[in-house]
Amino acid sequence: ISFYLSEKASTLYIFDIDADKAGMLKSHLLKIRKNVERADEIKDLSGIDIIINATPLGLKPGGPLPCDIKLLKPAHIVGDLIYKETPLLRKASAKGCKTFNGLGMLLWQGVLAFELWTGHTPPHQIMLDALLKRIKQQQA
Repeated sequence: ISFYLSEKASTLYIFDIDADKAGMLKSHLLKIRKNVERADEIKDLSGIDIIINATPLGLKPGGPLPCDIKLLKPAHIVGDLIYKETPLLRKASAKGCKTFNGLGMLLWQGVLAFELWTGHTPPHQIMLDALLKRIKQQQA
């Protein structure tokens, strides 16, 4: 992601219901890249390639979605940092969008934490298998 923050994304738009939080994040990101904008309201996704939900929206059944699904086009890439399929991802996929969830992020946070604490590289596949098993148990 840091590569895209610094090299690829022409503009990074930040949206948060709490305008102060969005402003603080914008200020922080402006230290490492140019062209960070706050989006106070999202009414148009044209010109935006990747939408990433980094909120807890989607964890509660029947909860609100982070954006209006009608605005999504098949060319959009939609990510949700929640580690399982969410209503946002299901609906985006049904509209033809490429989607990804936060499972990879969760896995690699664990890998890096293990390395930091122990100084050893953990068995990635065993960790992934354990994550997938646990998620399957939660869904049952």
